[in-house]
Amino acid sequence: MRSCLQFVLCLAVAAVLSSASGCAMHLWNADPAKSQLADQVEQPQATVYLEYQSASGKQSQTEVPLPANATVQDLIHQTKAHRKFRRIKVVLVRSANQEPFKMPVAYNNDKDQVLPANNYALHPGDRLLIKQDTDTVLDDMIKKLGL
Repeated sequence: MRSCLQFVLCLAVAAVLSSASGCAMHLWNADPAKSQLADQVEQPQATVYLEYQSASGKQSQTEVPLPANATVQDLIHQTKAHRKFRRIKVVLVRSANQEPFKMPVAYNNDKDQVLPANNYALHPGDRLLIKQDTDTVLDDMIKKLGL
């Protein structure tokens, strides 16, 4: 009798421990049709919009899949947006709830790099504006001198 009681107690403890860790949960809630359906249904992929604006006013827009943990720098280089124009200005437009919020992005055209302080993480639905910069190197020097 005592060995039977020990066996039942051991079995009860094992059942409690396995259900608490989640390893036996698939046995209790097994629905093969539901799990196969979940595998077949694709989740909608998050996207961002990349918009090019030339100095002449010509615009084009493309929708780009948003990679996980992507930043402004990542998207510019993955899409080769920095090669579209000789020099670029970058603006990130994020729509919080109502109105779009423009976030200027400091971009170093000499190094083809976003400054780290402006290398924002991208969210689904963000718009990245790539504008053609008509400034020259001389203009940059004058700005640095503060004239």
